[in-house]
Amino acid sequence: MNLLRSIGLRRSTCVLVYSLLASSSQVGVESRFVSVGDLRLQYTDWGGVGEPLIFIPGGCDTAFVFGDVAPRLATHFRVVGLTARGCGASDRPASGYGMENQIGDIVGLMDALSMERATLIGHSSGGGKITQLAQKYPGRVHRLVYLDTVFRYVAPGLEEKINAGIARAVGGKSMDSLDRWKRTARMWELGAWSSAMDRHLEEILTIGSDGRLRFRHAAPANWRQEVNRDMEADLYFDTRIVHPALMIFAMDTDRDRAKQLDRQVRSELSPLIDATEERRRAEIRAFRANGNHIRVVELRHTAHYCFVQRPAEVSGLILSFLLSPNR
Repeated sequence: MNLLRSIGLRRSTCVLVYSLLASSSQVGVESRFVSVGDLRLQYTDWGGVGEPLIFIPGGCDTAFVFGDVAPRLATHFRVVGLTARGCGASDRPASGYGMENQIGDIVGLMDALSMERATLIGHSSGGGKITQLAQKYPGRVHRLVYLDTVFRYVAPGLEEKINAGIARAVGGKSMDSLDRWKRTARMWELGAWSSAMDRHLEEILTIGSDGRLRFRHAAPANWRQEVNRDMEADLYFDTRIVHPALMIFAMDTDRDRAKQLDRQVRSELSPLIDATEERRRAEIRAFRANGNHIRVVELRHTAHYCFVQRPAEVSGLILSFLLSPNR
């Protein structure tokens, strides 16, 4: 959706909003803070005991987005999620949003919580972060789980055309009103909705006196610039993975988005979707080529936020992978 461009990421993540900006809560989740260097970073704690699992969201999402799957994993593991610097209620320094600092913050969280080694679970651009962390600090990582990790190629104009088609369908821009935001988000994410996203919403948006939506804390300009720089340097798109990994890919997402639009738009989108999917399949082959320690699962007709749309299936796949005696 248009938020993809507003935060300066390609295919990394979009923010989902579906319900009234009223108080809501998730049973068994706590918002906490940890000091990492000079920063105060927000993390989400779902409790549990055993091996640590750390969720890393994509883009500038908060860790609350994982609230549909994290509690299911907390029955076997110690589960937390980190909201990155510059996002949610985490501190917003004027600079320092490069990959080295991003992964340093994750290690800082681990140190603060006395986690010598952990399994990392990354969504979207969070997948790029956990790959880089595992390469730089291999001894701190047990396994990796990727939830529709960011990929490097999107056909030029594809997302712009989808966004324009959705804007016409909903009758305006997503920030114009809560209703338009909800309708826009549902079209982008193929109807995915959950109370976890409601909780995420509390952290990021508010309604102004004019009825328009506003971000509670806008991401600093340098956040966009530094993340984009690292994306252009391919730091978010490295396909080399040496740790045991589960990679869940949401397939057919753009094609299913296009089906919601009128015939003319679908016709314009078709070659762009074909080109994007071809490159996507090539990247999946590159991930598979790492070896038998990589398990790839393709979920057909699934939203980018696959863990919101299909939480039982996604959490089941993760548990099966993590509890396997060979992992």
